[in-house]
Amino acid sequence: MEQYNRILVGSVVSVSYLTNRVTLSIPEITSDVVAPIAYPFVSLASGIRFLPRVGDSVLVGFGTQITPRILGYYLDDQQHQANLDLSRRGQCWYRSLEPGDIVIYSGSGETELFLSNSGLLRIGSGVNILSLDSLRRSIEGVCGSFNMSTLNGVSVAGGNPVRTLPSSNIPQVIPNMVALELAIQGMTGKVVEMKAGNVLDDLGVSEVGDTGPKAFSLKVFAGAIPIGELYFDPLTIGVKAPNLDLDGNTIRLGGLLAITPAVLGAPLVTLLTDMLTNLITLCGAVKAKEGMDSVVDLVEVNLQTLITTVAGILSERVFLT
Repeated sequence: MEQYNRILVGSVVSVSYLTNRVTLSIPEITSDVVAPIAYPFVSLASGIRFLPRVGDSVLVGFGTQITPRILGYYLDDQQHQANLDLSRRGQCWYRSLEPGDIVIYSGSGETELFLSNSGLLRIGSGVNILSLDSLRRSIEGVCGSFNMSTLNGVSVAGGNPVRTLPSSNIPQVIPNMVALELAIQGMTGKVVEMKAGNVLDDLGVSEVGDTGPKAFSLKVFAGAIPIGELYFDPLTIGVKAPNLDLDGNTIRLGGLLAITPAVLGAPLVTLLTDMLTNLITLCGAVKAKEGMDSVVDLVEVNLQTLITTVAGILSERVFLT
């Protein structure tokens, strides 16, 4: 084991990861010295590795070997206080610690792993933060977007969606297009796909329904081919399927289903009319209350107008295409 007769504080002047060497400036020595990069927390099987940056302070040992050795990294009180001041102003992630706390962070402070003595595990990377709190028995997180998948083919994505565009062949975040996506894969391809918010296809292009961009889409696939879809666009509820079962009656129109108000409108008109008629009856019963006539009359007129309007819309509007 090498013995050291002098330990000095040096400042990193340059770093070479190719040669695994750093150049150090040491006030007590007139010329710069070169030393191997040290990894104090590394064993044969595990450890924490990092490269020092220019300006970092290190402890340098001089002993029986010609080559000086970096024995550890050094942060004096002045640097510690300066980092705390920056943290209080929100300019870095440097934090004060309680006894038993552990923190690992990158040089830029954008990435942090914090383990508190009180049972909090916090993983942060920029705006993305995941916190596990044993005392509160909670898991909380915030992120710009997320994309998770399992080995058996279930994937969930949300936030600003990511698409691999043909022009770049590199995954890119599509800004200002917040969406939620859920997909389930089978042996032969996608089985179910649900999208909400801004519904985008695999190339990042908005999917359009009958009256504009879709706000919700639920598709069922056979292999790579969608065989059924329920979707919402600004003015339409759309259903596409080879067959549709309405109240136990299967309707077949070959290929994709196209249902007009002649098929679907009448049941909906009847349902809504019955509901609104019951409300009008209730208004008539309330009229007996003194001082309520004018208010109830107004409600009754508006309900009757609503019945007429709904019937007119359903008789003209194609809901399923």
